[in-house]
Amino acid sequence: MRYFYEAFALAGVQPEQLRHRVRVEGDFEALKADVARANVVFALSHSGNWDLAGAWASQELATVLTVAEKVEPPQLFEKFIEFRQGLGMEIIAQAPGQKVFEQLVQKAQQGHYFIPLLADRDLSAAGIEVDFGGQPARVAAGPAVLAARTHSPLWMGAISYERLEGQRRRLAGSSWGIVIHVRKVADQVSNDQGDIFDKTQAWASQMAQLLARYPQDWHMLQAIYTQDLDLERLARSHARQREES
Repeated sequence: MRYFYEAFALAGVQPEQLRHRVRVEGDFEALKADVARANVVFALSHSGNWDLAGAWASQELATVLTVAEKVEPPQLFEKFIEFRQGLGMEIIAQAPGQKVFEQLVQKAQQGHYFIPLLADRDLSAAGIEVDFGGQPARVAAGPAVLAARTHSPLWMGAISYERLEGQRRRLAGSSWGIVIHVRKVADQVSNDQGDIFDKTQAWASQMAQLLARYPQDWHMLQAIYTQDLDLERLARSHARQREES
């Protein structure tokens, strides 16, 4: 509930307030330099308030381009899209099972974007099993593949909350803000499957370390670890996806 309350309140936040609600931990200058030169692909966890982060990134870095999975009813999803567009983001809608990756590649090649992709869970046939904090888990290959296809630097990050005090609290107009923890993964990624796996494992390892520091801010309510999955059901699902592709 906190996430939805804070997210929908963003429409009334002024640009200067937005700036004071977000702090970056990591090499922000290197990130800004990469964004100034080209598109940047950013593997992101389901943590903190990513709508606040997206609004801030569209203001401070470059227009955010991302994918949002359609939810029911359609009217609710349209409200979500309008809300995020109002924050300066460009959204590609994805119905369950729909493949929008080529649309994302084409859009990325046509403009200058910061491209955060929620990537800490992917049970589709396209997902990759990696070591995630010491246990095998399925995450998205999409960020590494998109970086390879668009010749973009690959970064990763997680978001945590922090309580604001003093002048920053007054300037932010809120008692809470977020910290975006950023890490560079690679200047470039090749289309080689081995490199895709290596770069995915690289960001997954860093993400697991960050989430271990802020587990209370990780909004992952579904199984991602292999030991928690119904593997027979997963295999049947992957077989159906391969038949339909």
